[in-house]
Amino acid sequence: MKIRLIILSIMISIIFAGCADQNPEEYYSEGIMQYNAGNYTESIDLFEKAIQLNPEESKYWLMKGEALYNLERYEESVDCYNYVINVIEDEYNKEIWAAKAEALRHIDGKEVESEIAEARAK
Repeated sequence: MKIRLIILSIMISIIFAGCADQNPEEYYSEGIMQYNAGNYTESIDLFEKAIQLNPEESKYWLMKGEALYNLERYEESVDCYNYVINVIEDEYNKEIWAAKAEALRHIDGKEVESEIAEARAK
């Protein structure tokens, strides 16, 4: 029984040691390639991995929102845009407000919010 626990702990250490070397930009770059190929689900997984490693990088959230939008997962895309708008507040704001407005247009009952977002994009 002790040998099994030792082997298991060694295996877990090896697995997590490999994760420590991951660069979020590598996940982001691969996510962009998948996104450009139309593989939105795969790109979301990669953007999420980049976010887990560096949650304050707005471009990861923005691209995750774009991929979600392309999968017609509008409410989730709005959540990503909101994160960038409310938490990060960077140079993408006008573009993100416009993307948020577009996503809100596809959600029933969000017409007023869409108009507000569109006004903020200008």
